Amino acid sequence: MSALENSVRLQNTLSMPDIVALQEMQDNDGGQYGEVVAADQTLKLLIDAIVAAGGPAYQPLSIDPLDDTSGGQPGGNIRVAYLYNPARLTPHASTPKQIDAPAFGRSRLPLVASFRFRGSEVTVINVHLSSKSGSGGAYGAIQPPIDPAEPARIAQARAVRDFVRSLPADSNRAVVVLGDFNAFWYETPLLLLTGSEPQFKNLALDEPPSERISYVFDGNSQSLDHALTLLGPGQSATMKTLHVNSVQPDSRKVSDHDPKLVRITFQ
Repeated sequence: MSALENSVRLQNTLSMPDIVALQEMQDNDGGQYGEVVAADQTLKLLIDAIVAAGGPAYQPLSIDPLDDTSGGQPGGNIRVAYLYNPARLTPHASTPKQIDAPAFGRSRLPLVASFRFRGSEVTVINVHLSSKSGSGGAYGAIQPPIDPAEPARIAQARAVRDFVRSLPADSNRAVVVLGDFNAFWYETPLLLLTGSEPQFKNLALDEPPSERISYVFDGNSQSLDHALTLLGPGQSATMKTLHVNSVQPDSRKVSDHDPKLVRITFQ
């Protein structure tokens, strides 16, 4: 599907959110082997298509990885990134920055961005934790299924939690950790963030189980994408999974994951 078709869907389905958190953004030459690691042209292609579809002129936020260090398709140099609407948000001077910890070796570094909105601040942490690739089948002969990357995801979740704990106290700031966790809500990486201090709320659990799914693997519907919130007084948040990819025929998919639409209300 073309970038323009993808952008029309973003406008019509997501109603042009102020912040778009992207995972698995490839560099400018895609999966080709070479020295290219920048993704500015990839991001510009998406932004231009959004404008052509009648949407806002988003600004990108991204930090290039070192060549061949972030996993994914060899040569693709995938990373997480943001698009934000400068007409409604003002990024903090320190934005963006990464959570760089040993746990993220051969994986994507989380990208942190803080924005001011009508006197309040929201800090977003965009994650793409280590893949479940190599795991056993859900209904295979070995139960529970093996998951060789789970220790890495546990360490990565701890690194994110440690970063959040290091943030200065600010009751006017909302903190959101979102993205592809490659983990279910009841697994240790998620419980480290929702069952300890600070205690995030997983908005995915507000949806009925049949609606919170965002990925289908080997015919099994799964919920691997989450939005975790830590809110201050007078703040509230809701989330909806938009089933525009995972359950659609290949001709209609722009990704193998469904987007999550999060709305945060400030007092």
